[in-house]
Amino acid sequence: MKKILLLLFLLCITSSVKALYFNYNLERIDDYYITRTTKNRTASGNLYFISNLENNDFFYCIEPFSFFNKNNEYQVFDYNDEVLNISDEDYKKINLIAYYGYGYKGHMEIKWYVATQYLIWQTLYPDVDIYFASSIFGDRINILTDEINEINNLVLNDIKGFNYQKKYEVTTNHEYAIFENELINNYEIITDIPYEIKNNCFIIKPNKKGLYKVILKRKNNIKTYLYYSSQSQNIIKPGTYDETFEFEIKVVTKNLEIVKKDLEDDTLISDALYGLYDLNDNLIKSSKTDKNGKIIFKDLAIDTYYLKEIEPSYGYNLDLNKYQIDLNIENSKTVYDEKILKEIKIKKYYKYNDELKSELDANFIVYQNDIKVGEYQTDADGLIILNLPYGKYHIVQVNGLKGFKLSNPLDIIVDDISHDEYEIINEPEENIKITNIKVPDTYKNGIYFYFKKFINCLINCFKK
Repeated sequence: MKKILLLLFLLCITSSVKALYFNYNLERIDDYYITRTTKNRTASGNLYFISNLENNDFFYCIEPFSFFNKNNEYQVFDYNDEVLNISDEDYKKINLIAYYGYGYKGHMEIKWYVATQYLIWQTLYPDVDIYFASSIFGDRINILTDEINEINNLVLNDIKGFNYQKKYEVTTNHEYAIFENELINNYEIITDIPYEIKNNCFIIKPNKKGLYKVILKRKNNIKTYLYYSSQSQNIIKPGTYDETFEFEIKVVTKNLEIVKKDLEDDTLISDALYGLYDLNDNLIKSSKTDKNGKIIFKDLAIDTYYLKEIEPSYGYNLDLNKYQIDLNIENSKTVYDEKILKEIKIKKYYKYNDELKSELDANFIVYQNDIKVGEYQTDADGLIILNLPYGKYHIVQVNGLKGFKLSNPLDIIVDDISHDEYEIINEPEENIKITNIKVPDTYKNGIYFYFKKFINCLINCFKK
C-alpha cells in the first residue's frame, strides 16, 4: 500500500525563510512491525519508507510517537540546534547510524532501513521499550539481529575513531605503522609525508626531516539535515558526520662527525676516504676527511651504522677495522691510522788507497722540516737502517773517521716510488797525506763493533 502526501516545509536557514514544497512518498513496509511502549503510552504498526520523489532523498523519523501533519512549517538545521533537545553525543551517534545503515555499501535491502530506524529511536529514547512484534501489538520477536549488530559495530568503531597520538617523532628511511582501522578507507588523507594504506593500516615512509601535518577528512561529505516542527514528526535526512582528525609528525635526523688522527702523535689527517654502511652492508654515504681531519655525514636516519675506511690518506696504512655507531647513543667518532714506515738503507764508505771501506761509528742526524727526528750510527758494515714515514728528510753527518771529510748533507724523499738505498763516500781531507794508516778491515771492524757492545754491556751490569 502506497500513500503520496504533499507536505509543506517552511525552511528557515539563517535569517531567510523559504517556502518549499516536497512530494513525499510514504511507502508502507510490510512484514515488519515495531511496538513502542511506555508506562503511559503504546504505539504499534508498520514502518513507512519516507522518500522525496523529486530527488530520491530518504528520511528517518526522530520521534517514536509523532505523526506527520500536512501543510506544516518546518525549521531545517544542518547542525544540532538546542531546539531539537538532542545531546551532542546522541546527535553524532544517530548521524553515524544513518550513515552506516541503509544505503551504505552492502546495505541496500529494505531490512537495513528498518534496522536503522529502530536504532535511531533506541538511541534517542532509551526509556521507551522498542521492539519488533509478530504483528500490530503482537508478541515480541527477535529479528534483524545480525543487521543491528553490524550497524552498531560500524558506529562504535567510528566513535572510537583512530588510535593515534597528537604528535609523533620519527626518523627517515623507516616505515612506521601509525594506526590500523578500516575507517581509513572512508577518509581523504591530506599530507606531504610519503605514505601508503596497506591492509587498512596507515603507514608513513618519511624520507626528509621536517614537521608534517596529517589531516584525515571524511570522503564524500554530505550534510545531515534535521527537520523540526512542534506540530509534526521531526525527521532526519542522513548525510555524513563531518569530522576531521589532525596530528603532527616530526621527522628528525642527526649528523655524524668523524675525526681522523695519526695513531702516534694525534695529528689530524686529511684526504682519508670513509664509507658509512647500514647493517646489511649497503653503502649509505662516503666522503673524505677535510683539512681538519673531519667528515660530517648530515641528515642521517637515527639508526645503527658501521664506518669503514675505503682509501687511506697518502702515507698511511689502510685501517681494516669496522666501527659500529649507534646514533641513538653517539654522534661522533674518532678513528686513527698508522703511518707507513718505509725502510731506508744508508751505506757509509770512506775511500782509502782508492778502495772503498765500510765506516764504523759514523754519526748522522736526520731532520724533517728542521725538526730533529733522531741520531743514528753506522754499524760494522757501515750501514744505517731507518724506518721513516713518507716525507722529505735532511740527513747530516756530524762525525766520522779522523782525517776524512764529513759527507755533504743528503736530502731524500720517502714515498712509494723513490729510492730506498743510498751510499755516502768520504774522501780524505785536502792537504792531509794519509800514509800507512792502520785501518781495520771489514772483518776486524765487525769484531771491534761487537767487542765494544760487549764491554758496554758488562759496564751496565756492574752499575746495577
